[in-house]
Amino acid sequence: MKGKIGLVVGFVAGYVLGTRAGRERYEQIAARAKQVWGHPAIQSRVDSAKEFAGDRLAELPATVRDGAKDFFDRAIRGVNDSKKTAEPTVTDAAKSATRGSAS
Repeated sequence: MKGKIGLVVGFVAGYVLGTRAGRERYEQIAARAKQVWGHPAIQSRVDSAKEFAGDRLAELPATVRDGAKDFFDRAIRGVNDSKKTAEPTVTDAAKSATRGSAS
């Protein structure tokens, strides 16, 4: 349904912008568009879309919070894993350097 509405809106906009019929034709098209927009079936769909968007918007903060928490948890785990891998390497390098300077 969204695709059909978008197609109609695009067609009307293109026609209005591209026509050379003048102000009178524009007024006819604008009046018809207002009439269609005010139709109960269209307004019912608009209200449904607003309600749907409102419901999803209410869920957004929790979704963002959970996503950010997961991201930072993984990042911290990655840093800790890197430290565990790097510490023995640094310690071994320090021992080698100490032995090398003692000779």
